[in-house]
Amino acid sequence: MRTFLVEMHITDPLINALRIHYEGLPDDLKYDEILLKSVVLGAIANLVVEFSALKKEIANRDLVTLLEDIIDNSSYDILRANALHVIKNSLYKEGNKQLIELFSEVVPLEKCFDLCDYPYPEIQEQSINILRNFSVIDCSSSTKIWTAFSAYSKEKKLKETNFFAFLLRHLNNTKAPSMIETICYIISHFAASTLDNKILVMCHEDVLLKLLEILKSKIPPNATERENYALWKVKLSIIWVVINLTWKEETVGVDNGNNNNDINQEFDEKLDLMDVDNGINPDFESFSNPKNRALKLIDLGFYDVLKNIGSICNIQDIKERSRTAIFQLVLYGSNISN
Repeated sequence: MRTFLVEMHITDPLINALRIHYEGLPDDLKYDEILLKSVVLGAIANLVVEFSALKKEIANRDLVTLLEDIIDNSSYDILRANALHVIKNSLYKEGNKQLIELFSEVVPLEKCFDLCDYPYPEIQEQSINILRNFSVIDCSSSTKIWTAFSAYSKEKKLKETNFFAFLLRHLNNTKAPSMIETICYIISHFAASTLDNKILVMCHEDVLLKLLEILKSKIPPNATERENYALWKVKLSIIWVVINLTWKEETVGVDNGNNNNDINQEFDEKLDLMDVDNGINPDFESFSNPKNRALKLIDLGFYDVLKNIGSICNIQDIKERSRTAIFQLVLYGSNISN
């Protein structure tokens, strides 16, 4: 089927469909044109994923221009959300770096931060998902997000002076499991990227306590099977945070295409920001040791909650991941009482 789509040369007709103007049309025809564009954007979103045979063919400057116009100027939120969906899918996994750079131009990080607070829920969710996918492009991506938000916060004069405060607000303000899961995976990606970012996560105890609160929350007994699974997926994303924070092999010194001096300078800027606004956590240096990170998570209560999850959850993948997290915690288990 993928080869067939290449042979059909469908990319030009799809892009041409996005050029159709619906201004001045009768309402019934305008609705049809908006619906057509929405469907076309959905199709394109499926053609830019990493395994698509058409992703390089469809990713061109014309599409970038059209997506940018839709996101910035469309009066219809469904079109803007679907255009953001294209961007989100194009950033999934490392894939083609040229493709990622091309689509990143449409929604730079600063615009993405803005759209995360847009009132239309689908736009919020797609924007948060763009940050999620951006954060795993390479080991330096999480640091780029942190640095970009710090500059964005200063420019906008926000009360939230760092990216974790921004994520924490969104965790507090949303009840949608898909949004909560996405935010937790962003934190998990920070914890998986570099030792410096592991330490940053550990230094934000308010974030860790919020994750613990979500992990401890009971699933309503009247939840449907679908709702039940969605809520367990949220818990899985937090289990991954614990796994990544306690993993013994650190990523410091990994060649990620960036100059080490640049990375060190960026991290020094993070420290300066934390020192001015929050005070550096007295345990900051100790969190470079995985044992101290594990003991802190145990003290907060993660071990007890994970142990309970292992006994009540029937989803095999989640049981396995919770066992992994428990195992990594008990390696340093002097604070654990059975």
